[in-house]
Amino acid sequence: MKRPRQAYNIVKILRAFEAAGWPPRIDDPHGRKTNDETRRRDVSNLNRGLDTTLLKFACDGNGTGFLWQKIVQPKAAKPTKRTRK
Repeated sequence: MKRPRQAYNIVKILRAFEAAGWPPRIDDPHGRKTNDETRRRDVSNLNRGLDTTLLKFACDGNGTGFLWQKIVQPKAAKPTKRTRK
């Protein structure tokens, strides 16, 4: 069974990030002051299907908003040149 309410929550969060210019953190656009379980479920749904080695969403830890962060990939070490002896 599809859950349109969850899709509505996710779209509202993404639109809030977009409207704010993608700052690292936004207040919960639903105006929820509590219900951390719903907020955690929203984060889980935001991360579902994402390549979380590149981008990740999270709760802000205060129970009032959402975070996103780009995951910085370590640069590959350049191969060293071998010299002939």
